[in-house]
Amino acid sequence: MDLQVHSAYFAGMKFDPPPRFGPDASILIVATPHRKSILVLNLPGGIEEAIVPATYLADRVNGKNNEVLASALGHDDRAFAPAVLPPKTLAAWTDLGAYGKDKVIRVPGMGSYARLDAWWVDADIGEAAWGEPKLIERCSSCAGPCIRACPNACFHEGSFYVDAARCLTFLNEGSPDFPEWLPHGAHSSAIGCLRCQDACPENARYTRLVERRFVYDERTSQAILEGKAADTLPSEAAQLIRLLELEGQEKKLARNLNALLGGRSA
Repeated sequence: MDLQVHSAYFAGMKFDPPPRFGPDASILIVATPHRKSILVLNLPGGIEEAIVPATYLADRVNGKNNEVLASALGHDDRAFAPAVLPPKTLAAWTDLGAYGKDKVIRVPGMGSYARLDAWWVDADIGEAAWGEPKLIERCSSCAGPCIRACPNACFHEGSFYVDAARCLTFLNEGSPDFPEWLPHGAHSSAIGCLRCQDACPENARYTRLVERRFVYDERTSQAILEGKAADTLPSEAAQLIRLLELEGQEKKLARNLNALLGGRSA
């Protein structure tokens, strides 16, 4: 993996349980169905929509999962705690899901439109299945629509290597400026990217499903496109910024949206 990508995604990982947990602490990994959301922007030239891929805007999923865990394990804050660990890796090694060619996990009955979360649990929850990560069976004979869908040539024909440093998700989550080589019109979402996942036959049943819609009037839409600070935005737009965890990085969302809309108008 590119060192820049590795540093960006793994720097905040914490591999030890919280000190308050006992010696029997376990890791619980959960997959929850989660679909894309839609931002609806009212602009002078008409209405524009922007996709927010599944796994972002997961406040409802997180709230529900916390309720379930509290009910099952008790409401004591020592019973469980979020685990800042690589969830895709855990899901693959515990056979919760399998990798596609795009190195995104597919979960049975959910495809890749699933939110993966991990918790430390202050209990011995028994022996877990643990084995080598698997590739979904279809990939071995698939013609590779994910490869053709990628605008940045992240995939290498004949192998399962993905150049994560070229992935649009990596670029629009963290890059201050888009590289000159990025194709005009490559953008497909407000943040992240769904091109390879939407093209995957494993996801055919899930691509049209929508989790929620955020609709903004013309004044608010313009403020979002200008990258105005969350505390100056109307409450419904400020909520979006907070849910995307982009407070203080509002111009990143504005940059992505303007690139998306600019690519459509070209």
